Amino acid sequence: MQEIETENQKPIARVETDLESLIPAFLNNRKKDIIDLRAAVKAQDFANLERIGHILKGVSASYGFDKLGEYGASLETNARTKSIDECAKNVELMDIYMKDVIVVFE
Repeated sequence: MQEIETENQKPIARVETDLESLIPAFLNNRKKDIIDLRAAVKAQDFANLERIGHILKGVSASYGFDKLGEYGASLETNARTKSIDECAKNVELMDIYMKDVIVVFE
C-alpha cells in the first residue's frame, strides 16, 4: 500500500484489493472525523484533537492513506502544543485531502 501525490494531480491512495469492501466505511468514518475535528477546533478541545489525530495517524496507513496519517500525526503534535491555528490548518488539509483523494485498488 503506497500513496503518491504530485503537484498537478489529485492524491492517489493505492489500497490492497482485499480491503476494498472496508473502504466505504473507512471513508465515511473519516468524514465524521472532519465534522468532529471542526467542532473541536471551534471549542479549542485539544484533548479531542489529539485523540482523533492519534487515531488517524495509526489507522490511515494500514488502509493505504499515508498522507492522511501524516496529517493526523501533525494534528496530534499541534494539539499537544495547543497551537489552535495549526490544528485548524491540519483539519482543513484533511478535509481537502478527503474531497480530492482517488482510491486505486491493486
